[in-house]
Amino acid sequence: MLLICSNCTFVNMLGLGVVEEKNVNPPLNSGCCGSTVNLSMWEQTFDVLPDFVIIIDDNHIIKKINRNFTERLDGKPEDFIGRPCYSLVHSSNEPPDFCPHSLLLKDNKEHTKKFFIDSLNGYYKVSVSPIFEEDELKGAVHIVHNITEVRKLEESHNRLITIVESSENTIIGKDLDGTITDWNKGAEKMYGYSAKEAVGRSISMLVPKHLEDDLWWIMNEIRSGRPIKNYETVRITKDQTIIPVSLSISPLTDPNGTILGASTIAIDVTERKKIERHRRELLERQKNLTKQLQAANKELLDIQQKLTKTIKKLEISNSELQQFAYVASHDLKEPLRMVTSFLQLLKQRYRYELDSDANEFIDFAVDGAKRMHNLIEDLLAYSRIMTQGKEFSAVNMEELLDHVILNLKVSIDENHAEVTHDPLPKIRADESQIIQLIQNLFENSIKYRKQEVPKIHVSVKDTEDEWIFSVKDNGIGIATQHAQKIFLIFKRLHTNQEYDGTGIGLAIIKRIIDRHSGRVWVESELGKGSTFFFTISKNLHNSIKL
Repeated sequence: MLLICSNCTFVNMLGLGVVEEKNVNPPLNSGCCGSTVNLSMWEQTFDVLPDFVIIIDDNHIIKKINRNFTERLDGKPEDFIGRPCYSLVHSSNEPPDFCPHSLLLKDNKEHTKKFFIDSLNGYYKVSVSPIFEEDELKGAVHIVHNITEVRKLEESHNRLITIVESSENTIIGKDLDGTITDWNKGAEKMYGYSAKEAVGRSISMLVPKHLEDDLWWIMNEIRSGRPIKNYETVRITKDQTIIPVSLSISPLTDPNGTILGASTIAIDVTERKKIERHRRELLERQKNLTKQLQAANKELLDIQQKLTKTIKKLEISNSELQQFAYVASHDLKEPLRMVTSFLQLLKQRYRYELDSDANEFIDFAVDGAKRMHNLIEDLLAYSRIMTQGKEFSAVNMEELLDHVILNLKVSIDENHAEVTHDPLPKIRADESQIIQLIQNLFENSIKYRKQEVPKIHVSVKDTEDEWIFSVKDNGIGIATQHAQKIFLIFKRLHTNQEYDGTGIGLAIIKRIIDRHSGRVWVESELGKGSTFFFTISKNLHNSIKL
């Protein structure tokens, strides 16, 4: 501290008055008022003081300035002596309003001001102390202390406080007794208490009673200087809601390392807990589904094994069916031809020797043999649809229709039938079986006609997955209740006396459509004709023959 005596001419040595001759060279170690002072040492100390020191008179004129200050201003002491003190920091010819010396002149009291000095490029604290001589103000001592680093620390601290206060994260400060000392906006948002309500109260207000032992453990860890990271627990809000939180708690220390309290950052993990619970539920559901899938797989394996056995049985049955077809084709048809031939021979040789009843009986027997022959042929055709079908290939339906018309030319001409069709597509199918299908439908349309000329029309509808064909006629029609029954094997709606046939024709059609992964149905009314529909899949693959 710079001491200046106000009761002697020691002040004059610093340039404030006329130096009396008797006091110019005082003895070494002899100071004012009888004290001992080494003036040379004082001068040296004055120049190298870390603070900047200026001595001025009552008109603001610099009388003395330490060399440390002038070097900082890129000058020498003599460059500044005689200038107004405020010229060091202010370009105006008048002292600024904030000049502490101006204040001193008003009340003769010591004043301190803090402000930024452009010429020194920093923040400084300027303390001004009066110099009196015989109780009269003669000047003042300015001590300029550099507080730039302190100011930066204060600003940093203030910014940190602002960040903490405005943070969305919950930040709480407390002392070692658990008393809340700091409470930011995030804490207010999470717990519902304002800072005014929370600061000064115990942190235990946030802790459910059954967790008070945990609080004791936390505070004991903090007193021991051990931080706590990501500690998951629960806390209670102002409205008594229990919320799950994750806490990170750090000890707060002073510059000497003494623990003063703790800082807590709390994160509400409600949503995370929901996600974890949902994840556990999904895992549990996955386990259950896995068990169900395993059970289903076992069941499917059992079904597959049963299906394999069934297929083997079908293969055996199919082989037997083929054997039956062979027998029907050869072993049954041959004796049937013999019966028919001998009956016809008997009638030719003894027709005039037998009476009319005997001849009629022979006719009945021959007719029955012929129908039996036709039935065997149709059964054989029915059995061969799945076993002896050809591979699916490209089929031009218009060319196929011409082929059918040529096959039935005699029947069409005899009955003056009219056959028309819409433009027909190319499809993938078994050509010979589709010919048989169309031919059977045409034969039925001609057979079950009314008195008028038979009219047959073929059309098609294109859908995404299949072709829908229709064959419409103007025949006698079919009663609605029989629409599904007619596709069953041997199912006839008329007697042999009304219409001949075996009752297998429509069953063959259905079996052909089944092989082509399609559907077949009829729409009809008695007396108004019939329309037969059948579909052909667009995704046909050559099927395995059973």
